[in-house]
Amino acid sequence: MSWISRSSVAGAALCLAALATPALAETDASAPVADPAVLPTDADALRSLEHQHRRIVRTAIRRCASGKLKQRGIIVNPCVISGVIRGIELADNPQLAAYDEALPMQARYDERRPQSIWRTVAKRHAEANAQEAVH
Repeated sequence: MSWISRSSVAGAALCLAALATPALAETDASAPVADPAVLPTDADALRSLEHQHRRIVRTAIRRCASGKLKQRGIIVNPCVISGVIRGIELADNPQLAAYDEALPMQARYDERRPQSIWRTVAKRHAEANAQEAVH
């Protein structure tokens, strides 16, 4: 690859990154903070929220990732993140928004996360409620 084409590719990548960053920041800034108090505690409701959230993640990945990226497992990119945030907003479900925020960050945008991740959310929620009761 010649010096000129390497420079062109690097320049194009920097331009795309510069364009994507403000859009992502705008989406994050406008995203409302979910109220953890609305998060349900029963297993069936949490499983349902997990199913809904996973569907939003898969939709975002499908819309953003090319075939090569998806096959390699590279799924967490600004497009997927903003797609999930937008999907949560469009769902207009306070419990789903609280579930999204309660998910561990490494699992939030991962379609291959464990099916039982809702248990982690339930445990974190119970611990937070216990600490809040102490104070």
